[in-house]
Amino acid sequence: MVCHRLALLYLSPPSCLQALSHVCVRADMPSIDRACQLLLPPPVRHRRFLVLQIRKEIVKVSAPNSKWVLIANPAAGGGGAGRAARAATSALSRAGRPVELLFSRERGHGTALARQAVIEGAAVVVACGGDGTIAEMLPALSATGVSLGVLPFGTANDFARGLGIPLRLDRAVANLVKGRPKAVDLGWAGDRLFCTVAAFGFDAEVSQAMNEGRVPISGTSGYVYASLRHLSVFQPPTVRLTGEFGQIEGPVLLVATGNTRSYGGGMKIVPAADPFDGKLDICIVSPVSRWTVMAVLP
Repeated sequence: MVCHRLALLYLSPPSCLQALSHVCVRADMPSIDRACQLLLPPPVRHRRFLVLQIRKEIVKVSAPNSKWVLIANPAAGGGGAGRAARAATSALSRAGRPVELLFSRERGHGTALARQAVIEGAAVVVACGGDGTIAEMLPALSATGVSLGVLPFGTANDFARGLGIPLRLDRAVANLVKGRPKAVDLGWAGDRLFCTVAAFGFDAEVSQAMNEGRVPISGTSGYVYASLRHLSVFQPPTVRLTGEFGQIEGPVLLVATGNTRSYGGGMKIVPAADPFDGKLDICIVSPVSRWTVMAVLP
């Protein structure tokens, strides 16, 4: 895995969060790569053998100028993102920040819209939706000097939680208007990049069920519901993990590498993760009983 950086419009500091984990280690590596992209990885299915490597890469970006584009996923947050985008467009215009409002139509369309915005000279691209919506924006923005703004109106909103971006519309808009670009870390897992948490094992399979719409409840409640259903069929994979922390080999319940502290709508898996420190935090949980898993679920 690799840690990159991207410019982000940012104002509010993240709050202090806590989490329970069996092993939590940090990695800080010195290499540099100028080609930066971001995409949230899909949950990783079981592998009997896996090698994990982590290193750090940083990309510098320039400050923004004037043109803003707002790209919204109208399906995010049960349709709430579309309504929030229209309201935010009006609020930003009143605040002296006129924006062009665009709506994505299908998976991957957000990336195309963001790339076109860059070509047409946008200085700031605002993503309105959840973590998946943000993920689609960033491949087009990384290493371009174009800043990202976030209006968190999706299901989980863990990226916004990790940065302390307000979840209320008026405060999120104020964050965009008053914020200044700040470099934020991004992680790379294989050929995909992520801004929150990359994981495999039990939690990744639960997340996949949520992403595929197989869970009737959203947010943390949905994660708990899916976890309880999956406990009866899950088989811990055997893995080998390598990094600056050394080498760990054996069966695991889950391994989570975090740029931010939470996933699944606020599940705090790596409490010390800081998306501004150039490091990725790793939580490794050994197999435990079903009752233990149930006891630590929120």
